Order: sequence, then C-alpha cells, then structure tokens
Amino acid sequence: MTEPVERAGGNRRPVMVTGASGMLGGNLTLDFVRRAPVVAMGWPRIASLPGVDMACVDLRDESAVAAVMRRTSPGTVIHCAALTDVDLCERDPVNAFAVNAQATRVLGREAAAVGAGIVFISTDSVFAGDRAPYDEGAAPGPVNVYAASKLEGEQAALATNPDALVLRVNIFGWSPSGSHGLAEWIVGRLRRGAEVTGYGDVLFAPITVWEVGRVIVAALGSGLRGIYHVACDEGSSKLDFAKAVAREFDLSEELVTESSVDRVTMAARRPKDTRLSPLRLSRALGREPPSMLDGVRELRRLELEGRRDSLRMLVG
Repeated sequence: MTEPVERAGGNRRPVMVTGASGMLGGNLTLDFVRRAPVVAMGWPRIASLPGVDMACVDLRDESAVAAVMRRTSPGTVIHCAALTDVDLCERDPVNAFAVNAQATRVLGREAAAVGAGIVFISTDSVFAGDRAPYDEGAAPGPVNVYAASKLEGEQAALATNPDALVLRVNIFGWSPSGSHGLAEWIVGRLRRGAEVTGYGDVLFAPITVWEVGRVIVAALGSGLRGIYHVACDEGSSKLDFAKAVAREFDLSEELVTESSVDRVTMAARRPKDTRLSPLRLSRALGREPPSMLDGVRELRRLELEGRRDSLRMLVG
C-alpha cells in the first residue's frame, strides 16, 4: 500500500481527506496537515485553512471528483464522507447508495488511476446485532438502508482498488458543526441541565476519531489492506457510555436516565449489539486498543486544549 506521504518525482504527494467538514474528516484534516500536504474535500461548505488544499465537491458529481483527483494526485485517499443519518437513508435510499456506495466506487477507481491507495471508513452497523462481538470473518447482515449502502461501499472500495483498506468503526469526538455525534449530544444536553436517555440494551465498542487517525497512520505504514475492525477493548451499553461522559465532564449523572430502544419508533431498524473485536488489528499493529474510558478522557482533554475552536475554522 502507498504510504500516507510518499515522494513522486521529488515531491511529496498529498493525503486526500473526504468529508472534511464532518467529525472524522475534520479532525483528520487538522492532524494530517502537521505531517503532510492535505487535500480536503467537503460539502456543502468548507472554509480555507492554511496548508490545506480545500475542494468543495459534491461526491455525487463524478466528473468533479475525477478532476480534483487528477489535479492533486494524492498518495492516499482517506474516504470519511458519508450520509450517516440512518432514518434519512431509510427514506431516501437512492441518495444513500449514491453517496455511500457509488461515490466510493468512483473514488476507488480514480485513486487507482493515479496510483493511490484508499482507506474507506465503514461502520459496525453492517452487522445484524445478534452475534456480537464480531470479528472480520463474521458475515455482515445489514438491517437498514444505511448499513446496506455502507456494505456496498466496502465492496466497491475493495473491488476498484488493490490497495484498499476498509476500517469498520463506531466513532465519537468533536465535530466542526458542534452537534454531530453522540458524545457531543450528551455533553450539550447535560450542560443545559437536560435529561439524556441512555439505552441499556444497545451495545457498541466506541472509539475516538483521534484513535482512528493513529490507526490509519500505523496501518498505512505497515502496509495493511483488506478489512479491519477499530474498536475499544471492551464493549459498553449506550447507557454506561453516557454515564461515563457525565462523570468525566463533571456533569450530573442523575440526568442520565435508562430506557430501552424498543420503546422508540424510528424510520429505520437499528441493530442492538454491534460490538466489534479489535483483536486482528491489535495483532497486526502490535498495539493494544484503548478502553472506552480512555476515549472519553481524550474527548475531555482535547476540549480543554481548544480542539473544538480549531474545528470550527473548517466551516467558517
């Protein structure tokens, strides 16, 4: 696999990050620019950032995507962009597959054409939620359109690019918009004195966006390809996750109330237990996965260090 930064004709080839206005893509853009030239794709708006080639591109526009790829000739494409609103995907499957699957097919093809590898960020939701914890050999069983479109995106990346690396994740962190993920929602509500509903019957193995970035660097350096799971060392219920966030941020744990996802009516069905096993990745990289609490502590530390303010610069 190509390195995240490589030399071509004496020049460093950039890293391309899609979804730069989102949670994972935004954080990767800020962190990767410290070590390499970065081409950041975002939509519908993205602000300028020193040292970053910003490209405002709708990934459904194949000609526009191809033009940026050929102009910038990245060494690696980190494909974070996705339509992640699960209920919206259920209501608009055509758009879900266009963004999550077809756009990945185009990026993989164009990356291969310029000699670049691609890292596709997938999801734990590709599993049905009835046989966790899941390793990479487990058969996917998507139960909603979002998951099905991401699974097709995995297949597209692997089929179009021989150097494709697929990372399945369930991420949390700070986002440029300030309201993108579960952890941000929990912190925001608790700081307003509002209750947070935690589902005791929904299990996952969340990982921070910053740990995903570290894994990407290590995986590219080790030449990994194929499918790997990036997860914390043990799973957690969403109830316990919310309580951990409350404790770490010195907020009222009493505002976190327990409920069941079965009591909620949603457009799309959700799997109940998508815990991923990080064992294969841990063995491949020779590094232990962090705990869920490690991630929550990093979330707090980076807020204190001003990460949220830095991220806001990406969307103006």
